Amino acid sequence: MRALPEEILFYIFSFATNHYDSERHEPSVDIGNASPWSQDLRTKKALVRVCKSWCRIASSFLYDRVYLHRIGQLVALVKVLEGTSQGDGEKSSYGHLVHHIHGRLYVPKHWENAYFKYTARLLEICNTAQTFAWAPVWQFPRKEPVYDRSSTVKLMLLSVPSIDSTLRSLRKLSFAVNTNIMPSSLIPEAEADPKLVFDNLEDLTCEALESAHLRGLFYVSSSFVMPSIKKLSIIAPPEEENNPTIEEYPCVFDVLETHGAKLSTLVLDVRWVTEGLVKSIGDVLKLTPTLQELQISTLVFEALPPESTFPGPFQNLQKLVLQVTQDCIVPNNSVLNPLRMDDLENFLNMTTGRLFPSLRTIGLLDQFFPSVPLDSLIPISSHQESRLYLTAWAQELQKRDITLVDVNGAKLVGRRRWTGKAPNYETDYGESLVRKKAENDALAREEEEEEEEYFECETESEDGVLDAASDWNRSPFGSDDALDILGDTNNSN
Repeated sequence: MRALPEEILFYIFSFATNHYDSERHEPSVDIGNASPWSQDLRTKKALVRVCKSWCRIASSFLYDRVYLHRIGQLVALVKVLEGTSQGDGEKSSYGHLVHHIHGRLYVPKHWENAYFKYTARLLEICNTAQTFAWAPVWQFPRKEPVYDRSSTVKLMLLSVPSIDSTLRSLRKLSFAVNTNIMPSSLIPEAEADPKLVFDNLEDLTCEALESAHLRGLFYVSSSFVMPSIKKLSIIAPPEEENNPTIEEYPCVFDVLETHGAKLSTLVLDVRWVTEGLVKSIGDVLKLTPTLQELQISTLVFEALPPESTFPGPFQNLQKLVLQVTQDCIVPNNSVLNPLRMDDLENFLNMTTGRLFPSLRTIGLLDQFFPSVPLDSLIPISSHQESRLYLTAWAQELQKRDITLVDVNGAKLVGRRRWTGKAPNYETDYGESLVRKKAENDALAREEEEEEEEYFECETESEDGVLDAASDWNRSPFGSDDALDILGDTNNSN
């Protein structure tokens, strides 16, 4: 193997370390040693420990995508990325190897100074990063940081220009928006109107933990420069309490007025609004003239009349995904209201007119469980009636070459659907999911056998690979070394 050229080894390693699908799984410190992420990570760590030449090649796979769940991990990672001693006494940074950063880490209120310092430093070091998905968890019961500067957008505003190259290299950004507006005294004097320039950003996700946090979208409309943006997702909390009010709701449309003309995909996962704030789907589409795919809730947006000419027709829309309640499909059996809610019916009628000549797909997702197929949520006693209703609409839409689908693009009305039985993986979902199911079953069988191995950990500082300590769960911050670093940082601030 040592005689093989590095290009061949790199090609082989790429096959050995690509079993984890980052789009389907979110790794956690608690998911166990047999998870796809754990298996993939162990393979990468094993490769870098073989020899120096393998370490040099495999390090690019080890650091390509990093996940942080504790603030101690953040500090330790930055220390490794800043410089690793080589045999000749020089230091070599691993920062350029990190391309995808995912953080959902717990931040106690007394450690926000360290959090700010090391997050800013991480962004500065990883100047070739393509993904930055960041959602810190603040100490309960807070849903916002104690210090205003610790929110993600304000941290970035205060860190320019040192992180400019990182921002320009990003292609995908996901962060939690917050309420507070930055005091003018904190804005750098050189930037009277500070901007965050994302030259290559294509996918942006803004998540609000509370409806009031939607006000933080102010920064997206006023400070974000995104010439290449294609997909925008705005996610509000699903609770019915504290619905978006007249103060928060316009912030969503301010973002669309600024960036909507460039979008091809828009997800507005806002499931509730205060009464009187319901908007028309036309209000969204007139701000997004090139939109090809749209996801909205039928409780928040109203359909246009089928023959409406305002402001359509919408020539580019190809896929419309609707988040619906079961009341739109299953009739209410109450004496006062025995009929279906007409929210979904209005949207389906809308698509039969001339407003959407390019529409080819309509997706239906449950309002509260959008990743679960509808026929798994609706009571079995109502399956027959629901199937007949959706079948009639599927046939009507098919006359216009429109397909009715649900989760993962599966046809909503079809073979083995609405039977009240578990899906047949081989006939319903194809060979890929059969293979995935078999792999998951095999991993589950191995979990008990590897339980003892999971707690046998060691630390090797020469290759920069940090293993979990055997008593990892005793502290929410990470290892004892990380606690010492954090204590020094906290005291110095």
